[in-house]
Amino acid sequence: MDFKQLFQKSKSKIKKLWDKGQIQRTSRITYDVVWNIVLFFLIIGSMTVIFAGAVGAGYFASLVQDEPIRAYEDMKKDIYNYEETTKLYFANEEYIGDIRADYTGKKFN
Repeated sequence: MDFKQLFQKSKSKIKKLWDKGQIQRTSRITYDVVWNIVLFFLIIGSMTVIFAGAVGAGYFASLVQDEPIRAYEDMKKDIYNYEETTKLYFANEEYIGDIRADYTGKKFN
């Protein structure tokens, strides 16, 4: 017997017990109770997502609060500024040299 047949057989047994009302009598759980529980968790989950989004938006707003609106040319200049360098050190803090920010890692002959 494969999984699909076992699932169909179990589903039909549960459906028969539900239709007869045996599950409701033994567990006292009705469809309305189950729906109310699902609805409760959906509402709590939605509120949690909205709260987390609001906290994130507030944090972002606090980070950019004092940031002036910049001109397009200034932003473009800052983005494509390759004049910065990084200092390279070996394992025991031995200074090797500087490397430019636009270095791609290609070996030169």
